[in-house]
Amino acid sequence: MGEKGKLLLSMAGGVVLTLFLYIILHEGGHTLVAIFCGADIVDFAFFPAHVSWTGGELNIFTLSLADAAGVGLPVLVSVVYILFYSKENQNIFYRTFSFIFSIVPFYSLLAWMILPVMYANGQMPSDDVIHFIEHSGINPWIVCVAAAAFFAGGVVLVWKRGVLRNFIEMYKKQINL
Repeated sequence: MGEKGKLLLSMAGGVVLTLFLYIILHEGGHTLVAIFCGADIVDFAFFPAHVSWTGGELNIFTLSLADAAGVGLPVLVSVVYILFYSKENQNIFYRTFSFIFSIVPFYSLLAWMILPVMYANGQMPSDDVIHFIEHSGINPWIVCVAAAAFFAGGVVLVWKRGVLRNFIEMYKKQINL
Protein backbone atom coordinates (compact mmCIF):
# COMPACT_ATOMS: atom_id res chain seq x y z
CA MET A 1 0.00 0.00 0.00
CA GLY A 2 1.31 3.43 -0.93
CA GLU A 3 1.72 6.39 1.39
CA LYS A 4 -1.43 8.08 0.06
CA GLY A 5 -3.39 4.87 0.66
CA LYS A 6 -2.07 4.71 4.23
CA LEU A 7 -3.15 8.31 4.73
CA LEU A 8 -6.67 7.65 3.44
CA LEU A 9 -6.96 4.48 5.52
CA SER A 10 -5.70 6.36 8.59
CA MET A 11 -8.21 9.13 8.03
CA ALA A 12 -11.11 6.69 7.63
CA GLY A 13 -9.99 4.70 10.67
CA GLY A 14 -9.51 7.87 12.70
CA VAL A 15 -13.00 9.10 11.86
CA VAL A 16 -14.64 5.75 12.67
CA LEU A 17 -12.73 5.32 15.94
CA THR A 18 -13.39 8.92 16.99
CA LEU A 19 -17.12 8.68 16.29
CA PHE A 20 -17.31 5.41 18.23
CA LEU A 21 -15.41 6.91 21.18
CA TYR A 22 -17.40 10.14 21.05
CA ILE A 23 -20.73 8.32 21.22
CA ILE A 24 -19.55 6.12 24.09
CA LEU A 25 -18.19 9.13 26.00
CA HIS A 26 -21.26 11.28 25.26
CA GLU A 27 -23.74 8.69 26.49
CA GLY A 28 -21.29 7.66 29.21
CA GLY A 29 -21.32 11.22 30.56
CA HIS A 30 -25.09 11.11 30.95
CA THR A 31 -24.84 7.63 32.45
CA LEU A 32 -22.19 8.54 35.04
CA VAL A 33 -24.27 11.43 36.37
CA ALA A 34 -27.36 9.21 36.56
CA ILE A 35 -25.42 6.49 38.41
CA PHE A 36 -23.93 9.02 40.86
CA CYS A 37 -27.48 10.21 41.54
CA GLY A 38 -28.54 6.67 42.40
CA ALA A 39 -30.53 5.98 39.22
CA ASP A 40 -30.83 2.56 37.63
CA ILE A 41 -29.71 2.42 34.00
CA VAL A 42 -32.50 0.87 31.94
CA ASP A 43 -30.98 1.17 28.47
CA PHE A 44 -27.59 2.14 27.03
CA ALA A 45 -27.48 1.88 23.27
CA PHE A 46 -24.87 2.76 20.69
CA PHE A 47 -27.23 2.85 17.71
CA PRO A 48 -29.33 4.85 17.94
CA ALA A 49 -27.25 6.44 20.66
CA HIS A 50 -29.17 6.98 23.87
CA VAL A 51 -29.31 6.16 27.54
CA SER A 52 -32.33 5.95 29.78
CA TRP A 53 -32.69 5.46 33.51
CA THR A 54 -35.23 5.29 36.29
CA GLY A 55 -35.19 6.54 39.84
CA GLY A 56 -32.36 8.41 41.46
CA GLU A 57 -32.13 11.64 43.38
CA LEU A 58 -32.47 14.01 40.47
CA ASN A 59 -33.01 17.72 41.00
CA ILE A 60 -32.48 20.87 38.93
CA PHE A 61 -28.72 20.79 39.46
CA THR A 62 -28.21 17.08 38.71
CA LEU A 63 -30.55 17.17 35.70
CA SER A 64 -28.59 20.13 34.34
CA LEU A 65 -25.35 18.28 35.04
CA ALA A 66 -26.66 15.18 33.24
CA ASP A 67 -27.56 17.32 30.22
CA ALA A 68 -24.11 18.96 30.11
CA ALA A 69 -22.19 15.74 30.82
CA GLY A 70 -22.95 14.47 27.33
CA VAL A 71 -20.72 17.11 25.82
CA GLY A 72 -18.56 17.57 28.92
CA LEU A 73 -17.06 14.10 29.20
CA PRO A 74 -15.87 13.89 25.57
CA VAL A 75 -14.37 17.40 25.83
CA LEU A 76 -12.65 16.52 29.11
CA VAL A 77 -11.19 13.28 27.70
CA SER A 78 -10.08 15.15 24.58
CA VAL A 79 -8.30 17.79 26.69
CA VAL A 80 -6.48 15.08 28.67
CA TYR A 81 -5.53 13.33 25.42
CA ILE A 82 -4.20 16.59 23.94
CA LEU A 83 -2.15 17.29 27.08
CA PHE A 84 -0.44 13.90 26.67
CA TYR A 85 -0.02 14.30 22.89
CA SER A 86 3.48 13.45 21.65
CA LYS A 87 4.75 15.85 18.99
CA GLU A 88 7.60 13.49 18.23
CA ASN A 89 5.41 10.54 17.22
CA GLN A 90 5.56 10.38 13.41
CA ASN A 91 3.02 7.57 12.96
CA ILE A 92 0.43 8.49 10.32
CA PHE A 93 -2.49 6.95 12.21
CA TYR A 94 -1.42 8.54 15.50
CA ARG A 95 -1.25 12.02 14.00
CA THR A 96 -4.49 11.57 12.08
CA PHE A 97 -6.42 10.13 15.01
CA SER A 98 -4.98 12.75 17.36
CA PHE A 99 -6.15 15.55 15.09
CA ILE A 100 -9.65 14.12 14.59
CA PHE A 101 -10.10 13.11 18.26
CA SER A 102 -8.89 16.53 19.35
CA ILE A 103 -11.35 18.52 17.25
CA VAL A 104 -14.58 16.48 17.16
CA PRO A 105 -15.51 16.98 20.85
CA PHE A 106 -14.86 20.70 20.56
CA TYR A 107 -16.88 20.97 17.37
CA SER A 108 -19.78 19.35 19.21
CA LEU A 109 -19.82 22.59 21.21
CA LEU A 110 -21.16 24.29 18.08
CA ALA A 111 -24.60 22.94 19.02
CA TRP A 112 -24.18 24.68 22.38
CA MET A 113 -23.54 27.94 20.50
CA ILE A 114 -26.27 27.63 17.85
CA LEU A 115 -29.19 26.04 19.72
CA PRO A 116 -29.32 28.62 22.53
CA VAL A 117 -29.69 31.34 19.86
CA MET A 118 -32.54 29.36 18.28
CA TYR A 119 -34.10 28.91 21.73
CA ALA A 120 -33.81 32.63 22.46
CA ASN A 121 -35.63 33.27 19.18
CA GLY A 122 -38.53 30.99 20.06
CA GLN A 123 -37.41 27.81 18.32
CA MET A 124 -37.16 24.83 20.62
CA PRO A 125 -35.51 21.77 19.09
CA SER A 126 -35.27 18.85 21.50
CA ASP A 127 -31.66 18.37 22.47
CA ASP A 128 -29.37 18.18 25.50
CA VAL A 129 -28.66 21.91 25.08
CA ILE A 130 -32.31 22.90 25.29
CA HIS A 131 -32.90 20.52 28.19
CA PHE A 132 -29.91 22.10 29.96
CA ILE A 133 -31.28 25.62 29.43
CA GLU A 134 -34.73 24.59 30.68
CA HIS A 135 -33.45 22.58 33.67
CA SER A 136 -30.82 25.11 34.77
CA GLY A 137 -32.69 28.31 33.97
CA ILE A 138 -29.43 29.81 32.67
CA ASN A 139 -29.88 32.51 30.05
CA PRO A 140 -29.38 31.00 26.55
CA TRP A 141 -26.95 33.79 25.62
CA ILE A 142 -24.73 32.89 28.59
CA VAL A 143 -24.77 29.25 27.47
CA CYS A 144 -23.84 30.37 23.94
CA VAL A 145 -20.95 32.56 25.12
CA ALA A 146 -19.64 29.91 27.53
CA ALA A 147 -19.68 27.29 24.76
CA ALA A 148 -17.85 29.70 22.45
CA ALA A 149 -15.20 30.24 25.14
CA PHE A 150 -14.71 26.48 25.61
CA PHE A 151 -14.55 26.06 21.82
CA ALA A 152 -11.93 28.81 21.49
CA GLY A 153 -9.96 27.28 24.36
CA GLY A 154 -9.97 23.93 22.59
CA VAL A 155 -8.75 25.45 19.34
CA VAL A 156 -5.93 27.24 21.17
CA LEU A 157 -4.96 24.04 23.01
CA VAL A 158 -4.90 22.00 19.77
CA TRP A 159 -2.75 24.70 18.18
CA LYS A 160 -0.37 25.17 21.14
CA ARG A 161 0.24 21.43 21.57
CA GLY A 162 1.12 21.14 17.87
CA VAL A 163 -1.66 18.69 16.99
CA LEU A 164 -2.93 20.74 14.06
CA ARG A 165 0.53 21.74 12.84
CA ASN A 166 1.82 18.16 12.91
CA PHE A 167 -1.27 16.86 11.10
CA ILE A 168 -0.97 19.49 8.35
CA GLU A 169 2.77 18.84 7.92
CA MET A 170 2.20 15.09 7.74
CA TYR A 171 -0.71 15.54 5.33
CA LYS A 172 1.30 17.81 3.00
CA LYS A 173 4.23 15.39 3.08
CA GLN A 174 2.01 12.42 2.22
CA ILE A 175 0.17 14.24 -0.58
CA ASN A 176 3.38 15.51 -2.19
CA LEU A 177 4.96 12.05 -2.42
